[in-house]
Amino acid sequence: MANNYSATNRSPAQLNPVREYNNLHLTENFRSIMLALKEVTGIYCIICTTNGCMYIGSAVDLSKRLAEHFLYGKTNSHLQRALNLYTLEHFKFQILEMCNIDVLLEREQFYLDWLFCQPDNLRFNFCPNASTRLGATHSDQTKQKISDALTGRSLSEETKAKMSESHKQTPHPNTGKVAQNAMKILLYSQDNILMGEFTSQILAAKRLGTTPKTLRKYIGTHTIFKGKYIIKSD
Repeated sequence: MANNYSATNRSPAQLNPVREYNNLHLTENFRSIMLALKEVTGIYCIICTTNGCMYIGSAVDLSKRLAEHFLYGKTNSHLQRALNLYTLEHFKFQILEMCNIDVLLEREQFYLDWLFCQPDNLRFNFCPNASTRLGATHSDQTKQKISDALTGRSLSEETKAKMSESHKQTPHPNTGKVAQNAMKILLYSQDNILMGEFTSQILAAKRLGTTPKTLRKYIGTHTIFKGKYIIKSD
């Protein structure tokens, strides 16, 4: 399905999204959003409703990018920490602009220029430059370090430590994939109001900042988790 959108030149003095999606933590709602954004190309913004912090990016297929961020953990460490801390119910996904592929990076840069004029504490993005990669482009210094490593030159202990830490943050190819026999996890408030749904224990534990082993101790016990949730399985 080919897009046929034209770019706009409006100033993002205040972001004015063309679409906005909330309640991302609800499974059926998330699936419907995925279907609505299939093969849609454009610029998007992820906003934490708790602190107003934003992540702006672009994608040829917004549906796939949505899954990468929220299901497969393919996002930068700043945003990932926020997702773990606040959980998915405290985020919204906005489409800032739909455009053709040939102007995608140009339009992303337009919004990044605006974002990087905002206070540091209002953005999850690390890099001010648009690129086809999630996260950031390599600086000249980083490129030199990579070149040194490939040509056998010695690296400082500090550089080795940074490279090691970077490797630890790279998600495994199977991160976020749900097994066929995975247990669906439901989060309820103390007033028995459904607060969130997860397709597996692993995803639920990740979003709640705990381990699957710890999570299992609370399933079906009506014991309050983190002073807020009652955990049940479907």
